[in-house]
Amino acid sequence: MSEDDIKFIDENIQEANNIFAEISKKTNTIKENCESTAIEEYLNSL
Repeated sequence: MSEDDIKFIDENIQEANNIFAEISKKTNTIKENCESTAIEEYLNSL
């Protein structure tokens, strides 16, 4: 893997962590519904 590949992956991981941090602040019901959507959107963006 190149340095650019590693940087790209690190940025995507950070973005996912930010999304999950926001989700974790919400109520459990909202969290469960948003979590699957956030995961789906993230995986589709790869």
